[in-house]
Amino acid sequence: MRRLFDAVDNLVLCRIRAGWGAVAAVHWGMLLLTGKAEAEIAGWAAPIPYIGFEWLVRLSPAWMMGLVWTAFLCAILVAVGLFYRVAMPILLGIWAYVLWHDIGMYSNFSYISILTGFWLMLGPAAGRVSLDAKLFASRRADETPVWVLWMLRFQVGVAYFYGGVIKFNSDWIAGEPLGPWLAESSHWPVIGEWLTWRPLVLGMSWAGLFFDLTIAFWLLWPRARPWAFGAAVFFHITNYVLLSVGFLPFMMIVVTGAFWEFSGRKARPVAKIRERALLALMAVWTITQALIPLRHHLYPGDGRITYEGQRYSWWWRHARQEVKAKVWVEVDGVRQPIHPPDYLNPAQYSLVSDPHALVIWAHWLKTHPDFGGQVTGVFAQIEVSLNGHPFVVLVSDDIDLIRHPITLRHYDFL
Repeated sequence: MRRLFDAVDNLVLCRIRAGWGAVAAVHWGMLLLTGKAEAEIAGWAAPIPYIGFEWLVRLSPAWMMGLVWTAFLCAILVAVGLFYRVAMPILLGIWAYVLWHDIGMYSNFSYISILTGFWLMLGPAAGRVSLDAKLFASRRADETPVWVLWMLRFQVGVAYFYGGVIKFNSDWIAGEPLGPWLAESSHWPVIGEWLTWRPLVLGMSWAGLFFDLTIAFWLLWPRARPWAFGAAVFFHITNYVLLSVGFLPFMMIVVTGAFWEFSGRKARPVAKIRERALLALMAVWTITQALIPLRHHLYPGDGRITYEGQRYSWWWRHARQEVKAKVWVEVDGVRQPIHPPDYLNPAQYSLVSDPHALVIWAHWLKTHPDFGGQVTGVFAQIEVSLNGHPFVVLVSDDIDLIRHPITLRHYDFL
């Protein structure tokens, strides 16, 4: 265990920080440029918090926009390595707040960015390749404890591996949902017609599965590392071009750099209390991150349909889901239909197929002023089709959602 506290050259870590910050800056900048920050983050939203995080309330639109602008500026500072020790915690704090104050804000991109950013924050990631190192001699650092890089490796490896585990099913092996996704680009010149060729679809599906399940192990093997990293770059760029997955591929390319070999290993003394505290943190972190993606096994049924246990489990683009949703409120014994987008913002609308979020939303509708606080029942008919299979009823319209408590347990009406 003591070798985790050895010092190694921190050039790899500093380059990761610069790339991480650049991708984060583009992400926050695009939220501002496209208007998504105003529509989805600062705009109106139904209060659909995570259980236990009800205290994390949504701020006013002006404050939310202020947070987005602050995050954007801090991401730029992180990228250039200026006032890093202040900018990085502020950025991570804002990002975590945006992610966790509302279930609808979840994204794998934000989650992997926050987790890897946490370990970057704990290391001397601005000791080189930074304005801090150029302007302030006392902030220059040429070494980093090796545990920082190993925790980054672990986190990235877990994300890859569990992303493969969820794809290990008959649909994915049969080319679903990749086939229909690739077909959306069949109009492209030259390569478009090949994207619907069945052998290519199957080959890409199987290759993607193999990649996710094994890439971390190939990256750990020094002789295979250059080829594995090249394969990772090709994989992520292909995903970006063909599958419209936002900036996630670029963040994954950056943090996968943690697997590059570090040099100059030297033993360094460390205070006993600090050593024990860090070992405890790393132990809790690794156990938690290894177990959270397995929690869907605690729920009966297919989590790809019921949504139970999906978030924070690295289920990257694993299925194609179609949803039919009808919602009614009952006022004075009379049912009246409502239009869900009138009571959910764009980032939240997909939550109608998530039973846990649906129950939270139903309890909020119960007291909505549009109905004079006289709602006696909320009902929904939710039908889901997975990967082109026939629609199945997830929630039937004879279930009064407000009769069910808000809980993390399985809902027996599914």
